[in-house]
Amino acid sequence: MEIFEAQTAALRYELGDGHTYEFVQATIPCDPAPEIASTASSEASYYSYFDPESPQTFARALDQLDKYLSTEGPFDGAIAFSQGASLIASYLISMERAGRKPFSCTILFSTPPVIDPASVEEHTKHTQLRLADPDTYGCLISTPTVHIWGDKDKQKATAERLSMLCDPAQTNVYVHDGDHEIPSLKSKRHVVETVKVIRRLA
Repeated sequence: MEIFEAQTAALRYELGDGHTYEFVQATIPCDPAPEIASTASSEASYYSYFDPESPQTFARALDQLDKYLSTEGPFDGAIAFSQGASLIASYLISMERAGRKPFSCTILFSTPPVIDPASVEEHTKHTQLRLADPDTYGCLISTPTVHIWGDKDKQKATAERLSMLCDPAQTNVYVHDGDHEIPSLKSKRHVVETVKVIRRLA
């Protein structure tokens, strides 16, 4: 939570006043992500939302997110990075299939592969979780979305494929020249350009 708050500080500053934010804590202990491993404190605690190899933890994460939004919401939108963005995307797919739209918009940074939430119910010990593939499903998300990723990000292809699961009329994309990261003060120009793209949602 503190890491994501710090990662989005420059972005939130550039967006200006008039917005409030809540930061949702992940619950599964894990090693620090590769992009922060070199500066990570050995005394700090790190968490993920789910284990990609565990359908049970993924299903639990979806359920926890739904309960949090029901209890603490409603919220106008969601901003998420990496695994958090993947979780939000899966949640949107699940909700829109049920005829619900939990957010007015979502802003997703550097999204890794997105799990098809329907595959959780279909999972057995003989199968694996299935990814949401735009070649198979086409458009699954009609909620307005912004997708931001770095040209040097090893996962940029999966972030792009998520954008292909979204309604093109409601989708905005910005590709910066960085890596697996949220644009920060070290790349002020990219922060400004990211905010420009986000404001197109208005």
